[in-house]
Amino acid sequence: MSFSVRTKAYSGPFDLLLQLVSRQKVAIGSISIAKVADQYLSEVEAMGGFDLEVASDFLLVASTLLDMKAAALVPSSVHTHA
Repeated sequence: MSFSVRTKAYSGPFDLLLQLVSRQKVAIGSISIAKVADQYLSEVEAMGGFDLEVASDFLLVASTLLDMKAAALVPSSVHTHA
């Protein structure tokens, strides 16, 4: 089951959002991670039960998006290469 997201910048499957942000088809700055998390929690509540697979998928995509958003906020002069 794929969680569906609705924001001003994007509406559709959550996992597809990650692909679009990665390919720079959707600007990461236009995505409210808090709004997406609220939608997810509402979805879980409506499901009436907790699905570990859906939760794992959500956490993976959300953490990746959050990492990308944080990296976009850091000035390029601060980025280090290992």
